[in-house]
Amino acid sequence: MVLTVVVCPTLMLLSAGLRHIYLHSMSLSGLTIGNLAKIAILSTGCALLVTALLTAIRAISGWNIPGWGLLEEVIVPLIHYAFVFTGWSILFFWVRAEAAKRAEHQRATAAEADALRAEILQLRVQIDPHFLFNALNGVTEELAEGTGAALGMMQDVTAYLRHSLAGIHNPIVTVAEEMASISAYLAIQQGRFGDRLTSFVVVDPYLGERPIAHFLLLPLIENAIIHGDRRLVLSIGIHVSMQHGALRIEVVNTGHLQVRGDGISGAGVGLGNVRRRLEVHYPERHHFSLHQAQGRVVAVLLLEGDPCSGH
Repeated sequence: MVLTVVVCPTLMLLSAGLRHIYLHSMSLSGLTIGNLAKIAILSTGCALLVTALLTAIRAISGWNIPGWGLLEEVIVPLIHYAFVFTGWSILFFWVRAEAAKRAEHQRATAAEADALRAEILQLRVQIDPHFLFNALNGVTEELAEGTGAALGMMQDVTAYLRHSLAGIHNPIVTVAEEMASISAYLAIQQGRFGDRLTSFVVVDPYLGERPIAHFLLLPLIENAIIHGDRRLVLSIGIHVSMQHGALRIEVVNTGHLQVRGDGISGAGVGLGNVRRRLEVHYPERHHFSLHQAQGRVVAVLLLEGDPCSGH
């Protein structure tokens, strides 16, 4: 019992000393050959100190164990404590390596989140001036024609900007808020085109509070207005519903899907922005299709789960 009371604090003091040496005098890059050699030397030295202490206590007190010789009194304890300190040292390096790996992962995650927030902001900045320019351009045309619709359009622009500013620090809004910003934008275009444009928005009642990425749909609406068939009446319809647990958004307009010379349809800044924002907010949890159906262009979004905010 006395020997145990002496040895346990000694082991703790020596392990604390090893920790100090490892932290301040050795590289913690891992269990390299050099580190393993140093661990073996230091662990053997600590084992010698413990063995010498035990031998000295037995010699001073006269506590000789019958039948024990040099092997039992010196060699076996020396090997035992050398393994103890070596195992403790290897465990120390392993724990430090795991902690460093976890800290590096946290730093990488934080950096990725910062980059994601910056990209979301960049995508928002890319959209907002684009829409604002087109809206103000429509107001300017009405002022030049003197039809009296400019005042109503400016009120709609104000409503649109209010929704835009409300979500500038929050990339996630509710479906109801997103539809309100779309309605404001459609009202601006209605004032611009008059009877040549008709639109309707249908949202299933229980989906109003569901979260969605802000300004995700507006590029689709603008594409429908720019590229839709306005020779007679351009009709735009938006329907928000649920499909197998996913949010389903369908944007339909009269017209024909434009295909570039390389056979790729749906290219451009607006749709490129939509695709990138889907990757950012709904990674591997979305589906986006654009196709022609019976004289109409149909864009369909399927969004699974809640959007990532980047925070």
